[in-house]
Amino acid sequence: MALNEREQERKAHLETLLAAIQDAEKGTWSAAVQEMSISGRSLVRFKPEELAKYYRVYAKELAQLEAKESGTRTRTVRVWG
Repeated sequence: MALNEREQERKAHLETLLAAIQDAEKGTWSAAVQEMSISGRSLVRFKPEELAKYYRVYAKELAQLEAKESGTRTRTVRVWG
C-alpha cells in the first residue's frame, strides 16, 4: 500500500531524526554544538537515556510506516465466542 504525502514526509523526517540521534550517540557532534535544526525543528542535546528512548519510539514509528508501504502490515483480530 502506498503512503500518502503526509506519511511520506513523516517517514523522511523520521529517517533524518534517527540519523541525527545516531550521530549524537556516536559523539560526532562537536562539543561546541549545543543545538541542531532539522526540518525547521530544534534538536537540543539530550541525556543518553533520553536519546535512547526517542530512538526506540521513532524507530518503531518508522518500522510501522515501512511495513505499511511494503504491504506487510497486519492487524490481529481476536474473536471471542
